[in-house]
Amino acid sequence: MNLFDMAAIILVVASLLMIVAALQPVAARFQLPSTILLAGVGVALGFLAAFLLATPVTDAFNEIVSPIVNLPVRSSIFLYVFLPLLLFQASILI
Repeated sequence: MNLFDMAAIILVVASLLMIVAALQPVAARFQLPSTILLAGVGVALGFLAAFLLATPVTDAFNEIVSPIVNLPVRSSIFLYVFLPLLLFQASILI
């Protein structure tokens, strides 16, 4: 893994954290559970990134969305790190 790959991973994770921070007030404003809004935005972001990478019409976005689609993090990391946090937050809000 070279320095560019590491910088791209850090940039992707930082941008995802900024999206999470921006969605919290939006969820409070529309009186929605933040986990529902985060799941919807996550699905939309993943679909958009995969669509932009797979479509030959939008080759200009390939450099931007390839770190998102090809994020070298296993799915078990997401389960062990993010799922307990989401469950804890949901249990507090009940």
